[in-house]
Amino acid sequence: MQTLIFSLGDKEYGADLSDVSRVIRARPATPVPDTAAFVEGVIALRGRVLPLIDLAVKLGMPRSPKVMANRIIIARVDGQSVGLRVDKVTEVLALGPEKISPPGAMLQAAPYLTGIARIGERLILIVNLSRLLQEDLNVQVRTIQDHVEVRAKR
Repeated sequence: MQTLIFSLGDKEYGADLSDVSRVIRARPATPVPDTAAFVEGVIALRGRVLPLIDLAVKLGMPRSPKVMANRIIIARVDGQSVGLRVDKVTEVLALGPEKISPPGAMLQAAPYLTGIARIGERLILIVNLSRLLQEDLNVQVRTIQDHVEVRAKR
């Protein structure tokens, strides 16, 4: 599996590269009222308006400071594109099944976690972006679209 490796704080995560359309430099988002705390707002990308999610906040971590190394992963979740702000993107690794262990019983509360890869001394948490965002994304995209449409009609 080709895996995009990114970091949040001092933790490394991986996502299936086939779920990612591109990685871009971080940019400011336009806030949208009445959305979840993890939704930073919206960004424009090639004529489209995409929700921007702070992935650290979504995972229950403190909001990271905005720095030049921040990146936005443009991912496809259920046919919708979404931006995911991360601290940095480090590399793409080919991870075979022998490198990935199941998450184990202690981590069953995190159904988005599909495995843990060990590369030397590094532990990389492998996440399924669709499972992580699916339910929240559908609600938040509708809310964002309603707000954007209302402003566009004015």
